[in-house]
Amino acid sequence: MNLGIAVSLIVFGIGPDNKHLTQIFRRNYRGAEESCELLSLQVRIAQQFQCLQVSGAAMVAWRRARTPRMPKILGCLREVLASTMVNDLDRSADPVHHRLVERERAAALTEEVLTRLIESQQEWPLNLITEVYIYGSFARGALQPADVDLDIEYDQTDDRWISTVIRALSNGRNPHVEFKKPLFGRKRGIEFVFNHRADADYDMTLLWRRGEDLDTALTRLRGIEADSAAGRAPRDAMLPQFDGIDRWLPRPYRATLSRAIDAELITVDRLVLPDTDIDHPLARDHLERRWRPESPLYRAGRAVFAHLLARGVDLAQVHLHGRDVYDSETPYFAGFSLRYLTSMQDCLTEHGGTEWIEVVHPTTRADLDALRITPTGKPTPPSLLWIDS
Repeated sequence: MNLGIAVSLIVFGIGPDNKHLTQIFRRNYRGAEESCELLSLQVRIAQQFQCLQVSGAAMVAWRRARTPRMPKILGCLREVLASTMVNDLDRSADPVHHRLVERERAAALTEEVLTRLIESQQEWPLNLITEVYIYGSFARGALQPADVDLDIEYDQTDDRWISTVIRALSNGRNPHVEFKKPLFGRKRGIEFVFNHRADADYDMTLLWRRGEDLDTALTRLRGIEADSAAGRAPRDAMLPQFDGIDRWLPRPYRATLSRAIDAELITVDRLVLPDTDIDHPLARDHLERRWRPESPLYRAGRAVFAHLLARGVDLAQVHLHGRDVYDSETPYFAGFSLRYLTSMQDCLTEHGGTEWIEVVHPTTRADLDALRITPTGKPTPPSLLWIDS
């Protein structure tokens, strides 16, 4: 593969998670010092470009590297990265601004979801979907929505779906991944909620109903007019504990946690976990067996361990991100990126748990913001969930 083509695919198309391209680099450029820098640069650029359109200056820099010579490509990538960083310096005070999605890209992402749905609507589980609604800042016309908010309405009575839900929840997984993967894969920019229309206290706009064709859905989407005066909607179900992390804590989760707090079933405290090295053999062994040191999950796990050690907790009694550290009796639970959060209520009510620490958005450099959730011991009504599943 031409190296210039490979790099352009990575930076402007596929991103740093494509294992096939990474293998190509390792096979064809093994031993070259430049290849290590190249991989490092492409990851940094992909992170920088997470939801940004490529700036004009960056494109100019890229066009200078037409030949597949390594020094020229490296120089180009450095210019791209520097150009993007310079363009965003005046936005750095707003931690959300650089993740805003341009309206045209938001519309394209939504079209992709609708296209995938309609092309595969005879396949399970997409054949369970009855309606798709759009809401939030895009639906109100915002030129730079933070993301696209879609509500997927579906039939919950399907026997196969019920079995899937039981298996998923018993293993600490979110069953709605079964919808998300075929609709959008692992990409970012779309925020899904499911069967939420009946509970919504805000307007939703219908995009598609079962039996309709793609043209009908796209006509409705394109009929939503842009409004330069529209900004982000006020965050619903907000508490001080959620401030600054609501981007990674969807509204249904915030709403159910808020209701559980109001009912005095749980308390929720905001933490910033310590980013410090720890010298503890059990912690070190557990982390090294699961993640590489450069992984944000390694950093989050180390921070959880450091926090618990400072409180005098025996790490053998910790269940970290889906696994027991040592003992099978684990009153201390912790998870990352909401991966197992739907299991939190069972863990704290049925399995002897005394607290749950959730690192909402693990990163390699930024603060490790977390929520510490503890049960009050008050009986929970069967109809009241602590977290939306």
